[in-house]
Amino acid sequence: MICVHDYPDKLPNLFPQIMQYLQNTNSRESVYTGLQGLFALAARFEFELDEDRLPLHAVIKDSFEILGSLVSQMMQHKDDADALHMLHLICKVFYVSNQLQMCPYLMEAGHLDPWVQFFKAILDMECPPDLSAQTDDAIEINRREKHIFWKLKGITAKLSYRIFVKYGNPTIVEEKP
Repeated sequence: MICVHDYPDKLPNLFPQIMQYLQNTNSRESVYTGLQGLFALAARFEFELDEDRLPLHAVIKDSFEILGSLVSQMMQHKDDADALHMLHLICKVFYVSNQLQMCPYLMEAGHLDPWVQFFKAILDMECPPDLSAQTDDAIEINRREKHIFWKLKGITAKLSYRIFVKYGNPTIVEEKP
């Protein structure tokens, strides 16, 4: 709610502080804090259109390269639940950043392709054995359904679907320079 009411007018230093947290790769807590802040900031502009989204475009342009390097680091530790939580949060940032319109930064040559490759890598991830073993226990089934692995796959599938259906169909996308 603070971002909704106070950014950017009353909190002009919020984004630089978030970037400092994201760049402190020595501390997972710091990176997670930065991701939470970036998500809140992006969600502030989720349903804005045109000129009202301009601050979000600047945020995306400045932060998505760092998010890309975080994705690479977290994918190396994809068996770790903390890494999966961070990947899930990165996907949520991508999701709210492109809710109504694809960000111009991602429409520039070469910026969307790494994200599509990242989404493909997540969708191709093999299910951990503890989530794929057959069971009839209702409690265990419920636990498995709520596991971060499936949440990450779910949001990635939604993102992939949106990219190809909403933004990839030339008959639907408006012609813009």
